[in-house]
Amino acid sequence: MVSGSSSSQSSVSSTLGLSGEDFLQILVTQLRYQNPLAPMDNLQFMTELAQFAVLQELITLRSEMEETRQQLEELMQASAAEQEAHRALTLIGMEVVARDDAGDTRQGVVTGVRLNEGTVYLLLGETAVRLDGVIEVRQPAAGEASVEPVSETESPDGTAEGA
Repeated sequence: MVSGSSSSQSSVSSTLGLSGEDFLQILVTQLRYQNPLAPMDNLQFMTELAQFAVLQELITLRSEMEETRQQLEELMQASAAEQEAHRALTLIGMEVVARDDAGDTRQGVVTGVRLNEGTVYLLLGETAVRLDGVIEVRQPAAGEASVEPVSETESPDGTAEGA
Protein backbone atom coordinates (compact mmCIF):
# COMPACT_ATOMS: atom_id res chain seq x y z
CA MET A 1 0.00 0.00 0.00
CA VAL A 2 1.27 3.51 -0.76
CA SER A 3 2.50 5.48 2.25
CA GLY A 4 0.32 8.47 1.32
CA SER A 5 -2.70 6.17 1.42
CA SER A 6 -1.79 4.81 4.83
CA SER A 7 -1.55 8.31 6.28
CA SER A 8 -4.90 9.12 4.68
CA GLN A 9 -6.35 5.90 6.09
CA SER A 10 -5.17 6.83 9.57
CA SER A 11 -6.82 10.25 9.13
CA VAL A 12 -10.05 8.61 8.02
CA SER A 13 -9.89 6.03 10.79
CA SER A 14 -9.42 8.76 13.39
CA THR A 15 -12.45 10.55 11.93
CA LEU A 16 -14.67 7.50 11.35
CA GLY A 17 -13.24 5.21 14.02
CA LEU A 18 -12.50 2.44 11.47
CA SER A 19 -9.98 1.99 8.69
CA GLY A 20 -10.70 0.15 5.47
CA GLU A 21 -8.77 -2.84 6.79
CA ASP A 22 -10.85 -2.83 10.01
CA PHE A 23 -14.04 -2.74 7.96
CA LEU A 24 -12.92 -5.65 5.79
CA GLN A 25 -11.89 -7.63 8.90
CA ILE A 26 -15.34 -7.12 10.43
CA LEU A 27 -17.04 -8.18 7.20
CA VAL A 28 -14.94 -11.37 6.92
CA THR A 29 -15.54 -12.20 10.58
CA GLN A 30 -19.28 -11.61 10.12
CA LEU A 31 -19.33 -13.98 7.13
CA ARG A 32 -17.29 -16.61 8.96
CA TYR A 33 -19.58 -16.69 12.00
CA GLN A 34 -22.95 -16.22 10.37
CA ASN A 35 -25.65 -18.80 10.95
CA PRO A 36 -25.57 -21.20 7.98
CA LEU A 37 -29.34 -21.76 8.36
CA ALA A 38 -30.02 -18.00 8.20
CA PRO A 39 -27.25 -16.46 6.06
CA MET A 40 -26.78 -12.72 5.68
CA ASP A 41 -29.36 -11.06 3.47
CA ASN A 42 -27.96 -10.35 -0.02
CA LEU A 43 -29.13 -6.75 0.19
CA GLN A 44 -27.38 -6.26 3.52
CA PHE A 45 -24.22 -7.88 2.16
CA MET A 46 -24.23 -5.68 -0.96
CA THR A 47 -24.82 -2.58 1.19
CA GLU A 48 -21.80 -3.39 3.31
CA LEU A 49 -19.64 -4.01 0.23
CA ALA A 50 -20.81 -0.70 -1.25
CA GLN A 51 -19.92 1.08 2.01
CA PHE A 52 -16.48 -0.48 1.88
CA ALA A 53 -16.02 0.68 -1.74
CA VAL A 54 -17.10 4.21 -0.81
CA LEU A 55 -14.66 4.23 2.11
CA GLN A 56 -11.80 3.16 -0.18
CA GLU A 57 -12.72 5.86 -2.71
CA LEU A 58 -12.80 8.50 0.04
CA ILE A 59 -9.35 7.43 1.21
CA THR A 60 -8.00 7.60 -2.35
CA LEU A 61 -9.65 10.97 -2.99
CA ARG A 62 -8.22 12.45 0.20
CA SER A 63 -4.75 11.21 -0.69
CA GLU A 64 -4.98 12.66 -4.20
CA MET A 65 -6.29 15.99 -2.87
CA GLU A 66 -3.38 16.21 -0.42
CA GLU A 67 -0.90 15.48 -3.21
CA THR A 68 -2.53 18.14 -5.41
CA ARG A 69 -2.42 20.66 -2.56
CA GLN A 70 1.29 20.02 -2.06
CA GLN A 71 1.99 20.40 -5.79
CA LEU A 72 0.00 23.65 -5.90
CA GLU A 73 1.89 24.99 -2.89
CA GLU A 74 5.23 24.16 -4.55
CA LEU A 75 4.08 25.82 -7.78
CA MET A 76 3.02 28.96 -5.91
CA GLN A 77 6.39 29.13 -4.14
CA ALA A 78 8.25 28.75 -7.44
CA SER A 79 6.07 31.43 -9.02
CA ALA A 80 6.74 33.82 -6.12
CA ALA A 81 10.50 33.23 -6.46
CA GLU A 82 10.32 33.92 -10.20
CA GLN A 83 8.36 37.12 -9.61
CA GLU A 84 10.90 38.27 -7.02
CA ALA A 85 13.81 37.56 -9.40
CA HIS A 86 12.02 39.44 -12.19
CA ARG A 87 11.43 42.39 -9.86
CA ALA A 88 15.14 42.41 -9.00
CA LEU A 89 16.14 42.38 -12.67
CA THR A 90 14.00 45.44 -13.35
CA LEU A 91 16.09 47.35 -10.79
CA ILE A 92 19.37 46.99 -12.71
CA GLY A 93 20.63 50.49 -13.47
CA MET A 94 18.43 52.07 -10.80
CA GLU A 95 19.73 53.74 -7.64
CA VAL A 96 18.51 52.07 -4.46
CA VAL A 97 18.75 52.67 -0.75
CA ALA A 98 18.63 49.42 1.22
CA ARG A 99 19.55 47.85 4.53
CA ASP A 100 22.22 45.17 4.39
CA ASP A 101 22.26 42.01 6.52
CA ALA A 102 24.01 43.91 9.34
CA GLY A 103 21.25 46.53 9.36
CA ASP A 104 23.43 49.30 7.88
CA THR A 105 21.96 51.53 5.17
CA ARG A 106 23.62 51.18 1.76
CA GLN A 107 23.07 53.28 -1.34
CA GLY A 108 24.18 52.70 -4.90
CA VAL A 109 23.29 51.79 -8.44
CA VAL A 110 22.19 48.20 -8.98
CA THR A 111 24.78 46.53 -11.22
CA GLY A 112 23.54 42.96 -11.01
CA VAL A 113 21.40 40.36 -9.29
CA ARG A 114 22.47 37.24 -7.43
CA LEU A 115 20.37 34.33 -6.19
CA ASN A 116 21.74 32.59 -3.10
CA GLU A 117 19.81 29.72 -1.49
CA GLY A 118 16.47 31.09 -2.67
CA THR A 119 17.20 34.67 -1.56
CA VAL A 120 17.51 37.42 -4.19
CA TYR A 121 20.36 39.91 -3.69
CA LEU A 122 20.97 43.17 -5.55
CA LEU A 123 24.59 44.00 -6.29
CA LEU A 124 25.57 47.59 -5.58
CA GLY A 125 29.11 47.44 -6.91
CA GLU A 126 30.82 44.94 -4.59
CA THR A 127 28.09 45.15 -1.93
CA ALA A 128 25.15 42.75 -1.95
CA VAL A 129 21.84 43.69 -0.31
CA ARG A 130 18.70 41.61 -0.07
CA LEU A 131 15.84 42.62 -2.35
CA ASP A 132 13.49 42.67 0.63
CA GLY A 133 15.84 45.20 2.31
CA VAL A 134 15.21 47.90 -0.32
CA ILE A 135 13.86 51.09 1.23
CA GLU A 136 13.88 53.43 -1.75
CA VAL A 137 14.31 53.24 -5.54
CA ARG A 138 15.05 56.20 -7.80
CA GLN A 139 16.55 57.07 -11.16
CA PRO A 140 20.33 57.55 -10.88
CA ALA A 141 21.71 61.06 -11.28
CA ALA A 142 23.26 61.80 -14.70
CA GLY A 143 26.71 60.24 -15.06
CA GLU A 144 26.18 58.01 -12.03
CA ALA A 145 25.20 54.84 -13.89
CA SER A 146 27.68 52.05 -13.31
CA VAL A 147 26.67 50.18 -16.45
CA GLU A 148 28.08 51.53 -19.69
CA PRO A 149 25.70 51.30 -22.66
CA VAL A 150 26.94 49.44 -25.75
CA SER A 151 26.65 51.46 -28.97
CA GLU A 152 24.95 49.95 -32.01
CA THR A 153 28.25 49.74 -33.90
CA GLU A 154 30.00 47.85 -31.13
CA SER A 155 29.53 44.24 -30.24
CA PRO A 156 28.99 43.35 -26.58
CA ASP A 157 32.70 42.49 -26.16
CA GLY A 158 33.68 46.07 -27.12
CA THR A 159 35.07 45.40 -30.62
CA ALA A 160 33.71 47.20 -33.65
CA GLU A 161 31.26 45.15 -35.70
CA GLY A 162 32.05 44.45 -39.28
CA ALA A 163 35.82 44.77 -38.68
